[in-house]
Amino acid sequence: EPVAVSIVDERGDPVYCLRMDNVKPICLDLAECKAYTAAVGELSSADFGKRDRGGARELANYHDDKFTHIAGGVPIQILDIASNSPITVGGVGVSGRMPDADEAIARSGLLSFKA
Repeated sequence: EPVAVSIVDERGDPVYCLRMDNVKPICLDLAECKAYTAAVGELSSADFGKRDRGGARELANYHDDKFTHIAGGVPIQILDIASNSPITVGGVGVSGRMPDADEAIARSGLLSFKA
């Protein structure tokens, strides 16, 4: 199945996007929202949703229509050597398959850069 991929910077601004032939038009928008959520929320979009549901929060509370609870967004993080803690520098979002598969693709893409 074709997918769309979006990469955003730490503010959630688009840096790169890619869509495979025959991907549904909404997938590119969803990929960007997933990447935005991961970058700005500093959590995967799935974990962002779990955290919000645990605190009885809704997306409407953020007054930002780019946030989503749909899995498929993963933060891009680097290690801050001084504090020995991760710093979020962006996010990657994938859309086009089932949400768990989208997230697996996003994580797989990030792992290829950690080598």
